[in-house]
Amino acid sequence: MLRALPVYSGKDEEWADWRFLFENWMAAIEPQMAVLMPAADEADRGPVMTQSGDLYRLQTVLYTVLSSHLRDEDLRLIRQVTEKNGFEAYRILVQEYEPKTKNRTLGMLQSIMSPAFGKDPTQFMIDLVKWENEIRQYGELSGKTFDDDLKVALVTERAPAEI
Repeated sequence: MLRALPVYSGKDEEWADWRFLFENWMAAIEPQMAVLMPAADEADRGPVMTQSGDLYRLQTVLYTVLSSHLRDEDLRLIRQVTEKNGFEAYRILVQEYEPKTKNRTLGMLQSIMSPAFGKDPTQFMIDLVKWENEIRQYGELSGKTFDDDLKVALVTERAPAEI
């Protein structure tokens, strides 16, 4: 049984999780969405649909579900989409949030690549735990894994001599 899909809060930090839930929820309702939604958000413009047939039904279902799970600025953003083209509305929404996420993940990556570890062993361990948490947050937000060899190289380079 599907649990209710939450309304998107509009907060940048919640976008990646909400998008993941939304895409999976839509794919559970209609399996074709698992292919059509990613294709739409990667296009320069959402697919132009006809006024009949299965794709029209899917675009309308996506638009209806999407509009019922958005508020405020996000809802105003997709209201501009004509013909209830849910694929175009979804593409616009993804473009609105992905650049923000991309800039934030790049900033996080820069911070991870130049960690500042304490000089004594105790402070080093405290800073190492903080750094590992930053790596975990980066992975959650970006969907990417920070390379283990890179972690070892950075820690080895910056660890106090006693360690």
